[in-house]
Amino acid sequence: ESAPEELLLGRGQARTPAANDLFKISDTEKQLPKHRSDTFHSLTAQLLFLCKRSRPDLQVAIAFLCTRVQEPTEEDWKKLSRVLKYLMNTKDMFLTMEANDIKQFKWWVDSSFNAHWDSKGHSGRSGTLGKGAIISSSQKQKVNAGSSTESELIGGSDA
Repeated sequence: ESAPEELLLGRGQARTPAANDLFKISDTEKQLPKHRSDTFHSLTAQLLFLCKRSRPDLQVAIAFLCTRVQEPTEEDWKKLSRVLKYLMNTKDMFLTMEANDIKQFKWWVDSSFNAHWDSKGHSGRSGTLGKGAIISSSQKQKVNAGSSTESELIGGSDA
């Protein structure tokens, strides 16, 4: 039985790549066995490649899953399964890019305060020359912020 099929088993479809509890980590969840942990790591790496090149809508979920590849749990396995279900439901989506004015580059930055278990924030950035993001990223902030305003400043300075 292949890993993607195993991960896609279960009911329902995913309308988004991640649920509201994406950044929550349970202390009581047991770790995955070695073979499933290796599969988790491999699939997360493949999805990282995909989200960096053609599916920026996956970046937040994949950024988090990348932090979990060393010791993934059953909970992380379910989060990966949700990403794959979303991807299967949206496989016909495509990225469109156009340059309206190559002299005008626009950035959008947003940050979440206290999003991770260690109280660090999370930032997302997107840059465009017109239609479609030519560069985007989603990552955990490296320092703790004291407020949501400070978290926004950290996200902006990291862009």
